Amino acid sequence: NHANAEEVGLCIVNTCTVTDTADKQSVKTVKKLSTLYPHAKILVAGCSAEVSPEKYHKKNNLILGNIGKNKIVQTLNHDFHPIGVKEFLSKHPMDREWPLVQDTLFPPEFINKDSTARARVFLKIQEGCNAFCTFCIIPYGRGPSRSLAIADVISYINSLVQNGTQEIVLTGTNLGDYGKDWAKQSKLLELLQAICSETKLERLRVSSLDPLDINYKILNWAKDEPKFCNHFHVSLQSPCSKILKLMKRKYTFQDVHRSLCSISKLANNVVGGVFIGMDIITGFPGETGQDFDWTVHALEHLPWTRLHVFPYSERAKTPATRLSHVVPIKERERRSEVLRKLSLERLNKHYRDTLQIFYNKPLLSVKMLVENFKEDMWISGHTENYLKIVCLMKKYKLNQAVNRFISVRPLSITVNTQAQDVFYIGEIMCI
Repeated sequence: NHANAEEVGLCIVNTCTVTDTADKQSVKTVKKLSTLYPHAKILVAGCSAEVSPEKYHKKNNLILGNIGKNKIVQTLNHDFHPIGVKEFLSKHPMDREWPLVQDTLFPPEFINKDSTARARVFLKIQEGCNAFCTFCIIPYGRGPSRSLAIADVISYINSLVQNGTQEIVLTGTNLGDYGKDWAKQSKLLELLQAICSETKLERLRVSSLDPLDINYKILNWAKDEPKFCNHFHVSLQSPCSKILKLMKRKYTFQDVHRSLCSISKLANNVVGGVFIGMDIITGFPGETGQDFDWTVHALEHLPWTRLHVFPYSERAKTPATRLSHVVPIKERERRSEVLRKLSLERLNKHYRDTLQIFYNKPLLSVKMLVENFKEDMWISGHTENYLKIVCLMKKYKLNQAVNRFISVRPLSITVNTQAQDVFYIGEIMCI
């Protein structure tokens, strides 16, 4: 409220810097708040403030970045002094003292404290990255890889389950590096096994993993673990070996092919099979028209379910901005549309093929976790292999379903072209 500008004493901005556009929006937001509330202090946290503190170095600004992000309360109590711009710029990320993962987590009781809270919780167990891909600024914004100890993860999840959480998605900046900061090899599989054996959690998912991170040991364990969802999200970026090398990724097309084929065989006994989502960057410097055509052809013959398509976006201070053969922006957008169309067609086919199974088996139903609702009208959620279903409430009451698993049966398919999404309209079989 501009009329009460003098009453505003503090503004907190959590900035993003993953692309130049996000970085500019962060700077614009801070400048706008400074204009609207000239007497207020602006506390600037997050990745943009970490990577480019000089952009926020103003009289009333307190620059915390990510290093001091967990010390906001101390800062407001004057017990912690924000780091100066020179201190930010004078050290390499590996040399700074970064906050531990556990210092950034909310207390479990704050997440699911009532029956209408979200049933699925995203739990960060790893922060930072040591990869330094040529297109990415994140290692400088988030620091080196560091992980939450297995015992701490188990304790946190047990508290969440006691508060009603049914499903947890493990997240991280580079999840495949989990545990490498205190062990020679990734401890992700060991963590997954501990969660499923030492907690009463109903469902466990993992977020983005590189193709090499989804190894045969994880897949061999996952196929016999009922709590682990048949759903993987692959941080692919490109299937083309040439482009992967330019990106400084650590795998080739052969690795991609081997990984995706192995994942696709995971859940033959689950209705609809395993869901495989993938991140794709197109229009990367050096990607010729022939490279793109090859990429489309390769994707048409690889097993996956849905693509998350990103046209390459330059990020200042990254090596990729110095690469030659830059793809024009309009061509990047055209290639993105081609891949989005391919993705929607593949996703739609996946839903159609699965629906046919239900048509052939009239008594078949699946278990869905109710995640969202509109009062007395509909509920929605996902199956364990990430099929989205929307059901009308009809004879059932809302409080019978929220935060619970229910048996549902898909009846028809709805395609949302604008959102590049597909979901089922279904009926509730049993609550």
